[in-house]
Amino acid sequence: MRPTDKLLGALRVLSARVGESETGLHARITSALLRADIAFRREVQLGVGRGRVDFLCSEPGIAIEAKIGYSSRARLAEQVRKYLTCPSVEGLVIVSERRVPSDTAEPAYRYATEAGKPLWIIELACGVAP
Repeated sequence: MRPTDKLLGALRVLSARVGESETGLHARITSALLRADIAFRREVQLGVGRGRVDFLCSEPGIAIEAKIGYSSRARLAEQVRKYLTCPSVEGLVIVSERRVPSDTAEPAYRYATEAGKPLWIIELACGVAP
């Protein structure tokens, strides 16, 4: 099994929980990664102007960003751009407790394509978008 398949499989088992805080979602992501024996660091500073990502998995260098509530199109796209232009990030998983509308996700996917790195959006209420 490829490391990305193992990572996505660990996150796919999560489901939406009404009223959950971001801290609660972080705790559930942490548990899922530990159960799958995936090495990671929390709250990783990616460098000046790139911000801090919620999780960075050591192998294969995939960042995970948890989202509670709706993100604006501009905010999501900017985070994706900052994270995927970082040399230590090989790909990005957005774990959202809500559906991410296609008009919100489209600019994020465009940045991923330009960076030549994969982006997955896991919508806990809906499943995984490629």
